[in-house]
Amino acid sequence: MASSATVAPGYGNRVAGRAAAAAATTIVLVTVVGFAREIGLSFERSFPPWTVGLGLVGTVAIVAGAWATSGWQPQVSMGLAVASVGFFVPVWAAWPSLPNAVRTAALAAAPFAIAGICHVGLRWANRARNGRILWTIYGLVMFAAIVHLLTYDAFADPGCDRTCLHTDPIAGQLLSTGSAITITAVLSVVAAGLGGAAITPSFRRSNSRLVIVAVLFALAAVAVATALTASWIGRSERWGELTPAVAEFATEAAATAALGIGVLAAVLAVRRMRVAIDRVVTQLIEPIEAKSDHGQPVRVVEFAVQGEDRWVDAAGQTVGDSGDGLRSVVISDRAGPVLRFVMDGNADAGELLARLTPASTLALRNAQLAAATRARLAEVQASRRRIVAASDAERRRIERDLHDGAQQRLVSAILHVSIARNRRPVADAALFDTESTVHEALERLRLLGHGIFPAVLLTEGLGAALEDLARASEIPTTVDVPDVEIAEESAMAAYAAVAAALAHGRGQRPPDSADVVATASEDRLTVRVETTGASMPSDVDLADIADRVGAIGGELAVDPTELGFVLTVVVPCASS
Repeated sequence: MASSATVAPGYGNRVAGRAAAAAATTIVLVTVVGFAREIGLSFERSFPPWTVGLGLVGTVAIVAGAWATSGWQPQVSMGLAVASVGFFVPVWAAWPSLPNAVRTAALAAAPFAIAGICHVGLRWANRARNGRILWTIYGLVMFAAIVHLLTYDAFADPGCDRTCLHTDPIAGQLLSTGSAITITAVLSVVAAGLGGAAITPSFRRSNSRLVIVAVLFALAAVAVATALTASWIGRSERWGELTPAVAEFATEAAATAALGIGVLAAVLAVRRMRVAIDRVVTQLIEPIEAKSDHGQPVRVVEFAVQGEDRWVDAAGQTVGDSGDGLRSVVISDRAGPVLRFVMDGNADAGELLARLTPASTLALRNAQLAAATRARLAEVQASRRRIVAASDAERRRIERDLHDGAQQRLVSAILHVSIARNRRPVADAALFDTESTVHEALERLRLLGHGIFPAVLLTEGLGAALEDLARASEIPTTVDVPDVEIAEESAMAAYAAVAAALAHGRGQRPPDSADVVATASEDRLTVRVETTGASMPSDVDLADIADRVGAIGGELAVDPTELGFVLTVVVPCASS
């Protein structure tokens, strides 16, 4: 089948994903606890409450997103762990209890936020060439971090905010702090631009555009924050109501919140899509109910009948095109279309294809074969019904011809013979024999016409027709049939089955007695004929009766007993 599916990660990858989630959690907890102990309320007084709230939302979202993706998208969890290093470790530079060298080194971790964001976006897009781009981004970020670590002196930075203490960088004589800041910012922005350029084309093909939008927003926000860091003049002035430090913090907090919330929203969308697929597969396995699930990303699944230009549902019924703002996703193989998902207008088709597991794909394929089989069985049943209907119509015509033709002629012959006999002065034995023979022929013809198509079946119902059949039979028969409405074709099938049970061939012993009992349950009528004293006649064509009953979706069974046999026929009450 021409569909894409996400392969479940191996055990090692799942362990790596959980380790990355644990690392992100540890970094966040250390940052939160240390920040509260080292700085406390002084930070809240100097920053607007909304920026603090935004930072808390981003903190929780990053951790939750790392754990939510650790099992089935471990690479995304790793990217969130790297992003947490870039977002939270630089905060440690503001803690007075740490050594000056450690505080300065903590600032060098900031570029890793860009690497982590790009890691999330590129791995979520899952394109083949993304690996080389990702390694290039990591190379740029690591080089930027090394330059910052070896040459940056916070005391020489006129825009320092988290720490302004003097340190003696290892390569400070080779490169000034200003140059180090510029190089770090340029490398970070280049890495962000490279990642954004590689991720943007994946927007149309992405399994979830939420992540791509969040990643692009986070990259833009971090790039702005990096530019603020590199702008000495801009950081020394006020930006309206916000100082540059507050603007930088707010921008980073927005990037953190956007990244974490985007991943969480995508995870929820994935789980919702998986639940929808599982629900569809479950409905195909369990008894089917024809209903439309509004509000679900996948409304229903429909199947193609190979070799025919039509679609059927799981029950084999032909369906038309979807409407009401719905759209469909068709999955095909080499032979052509196989199935299509009728989806809500806002559902993501790429997400649907990505969440088709091998198990659900196999179940859907089996369901497609079963639906096609049901559709063809329905065609066979419809063909059988047409044959039976044509046969009944022909029987009606023969019955009318017998009544209007042969019977009328025989009645006329009897009348003429009777007149001729009465005109003879002396009784003529030959005329008496002729009149008796014609009467017998007329009676047999009436019985034959009645057996071909009992008119009472249409005029008075199945119960009256079975009572007439019992009175005409040589077998003592009791009839207990409730007064229920039943379709003509079902009544004909039940009548034919009972007539077959009460028939006996020449030279065969007829049953001693027969009981005909009918019971109605919901939309089905069950007629049971129990006989004693003889087995089922061998010359009765049960195949013809079974075809008639099966053509309307009924069932026929003949079971021998110690005293005779039991014939059971089940037919629908209403025409289907």
